[in-house]
Formats: sequence, C-alpha cells, structure tokens
Amino acid sequence: MDWDRFRIFLAVARQGQILAAARQLGLNHATVGRQLTALEHDLGTKLIERRTTGSELTTAGRELMIAAETAESAFLRAGTAVSNQTETISGTVRVGVPDGLGNYFLASEMAAFAAQHADLVIQLVPLPRTFSLS
Repeated sequence: MDWDRFRIFLAVARQGQILAAARQLGLNHATVGRQLTALEHDLGTKLIERRTTGSELTTAGRELMIAAETAESAFLRAGTAVSNQTETISGTVRVGVPDGLGNYFLASEMAAFAAQHADLVIQLVPLPRTFSLS
C-alpha cells in the first residue's frame, strides 16, 4: 500500500474537507479525491462519506484513522531517532604538504579540525620538494 494515500486520508480526516486537505498538502482537490478513491479501492471499503458540507468518516474510516495515526507517529519517531544520531569521523588522514605550508598554515587549521573530531588522527607529512610557481 502507498503511504502517500494514507497521508492524504489523514489530512482529509483531520480537516473534514477534501478542499481544505488539498490546500494543506499543496495538491489539487481532484488529486486528493482520486487518491482517496484509490485507497478505498485498495482496502475494499468506503472510508469517507463525501457530502456538500464536508467529509465524514465511516466506521471503517474512524478505525483506519486510529491505525494510520499510530503508524504516522511510529514513522515520525523513527525519523527523529535516526536524525538525532551523529556520525563520527574516525581513522587516520595523512596529508602531504610542502614544509612551509604545513608548518605555518595547515597545522593550526588541522588542529582545530581534529579538536572537533576526537577519533580522527591527522598526520601532516612534509614533502621536501621545490615547486615552480611560474
């Protein structure tokens, strides 16, 4: 089953109107109506009674709303749990640099970077080469 259809169903159930749900979701009201019809077809039951004054949930619609809200809550909790985890940078980075550049510029920059990433080992390797800048 398509989660987007459940998301649309929840918006209509909460708003009480297809048009209001469509505005909230940034969709065309006809698209919302088609998605609701498709969800009802998938589940084999009528979920919403469409009236001129708005939409009213059927018994099956009320049951689905409870289940869909539970699923939505679990989905949001899972997303929050994953996004709150931070990845650590670890390992060894070896940077070959000419003597002057490594000593005077990169050493202080790399020290600040290493301070932010405690599991990272940075090695500056001097390269005793001469370079032509012409």
